[in-house]
Amino acid sequence: MSINFYAKFPGDAPEAEGLHIGLHVHGREFQFRGHRDRGLVTVAAWRDFLERPDVRIVDEYSAPHSLEEFWSRATLRPADIDGAVHMLRLRWQGTPRPGTWRDDGGHAFAEYEFC
Repeated sequence: MSINFYAKFPGDAPEAEGLHIGLHVHGREFQFRGHRDRGLVTVAAWRDFLERPDVRIVDEYSAPHSLEEFWSRATLRPADIDGAVHMLRLRWQGTPRPGTWRDDGGHAFAEYEFC
């Protein structure tokens, strides 16, 4: 089971998707969506952004999530996930895919659209 997460802002239309934060797939590490144009290329930058009072976190079904709830899942390190399949390792097979990277903490990012 996978679920996408989005940042929504006041005034967004209810049907608007929002800014893609990333994807959680059960048993795999969280895949962050990088947004270079907004400086969202590290976990620290995402945390600062999501702490803004005008930002709400919702999943693809529009269910709200607190920052604490979301963050605990999104930053769980791959080594801490029992039986984890490391998504990027499987995709890259040792060679990074263009448009992907890991931040200083080792968190996976992709700057292209995915779901």
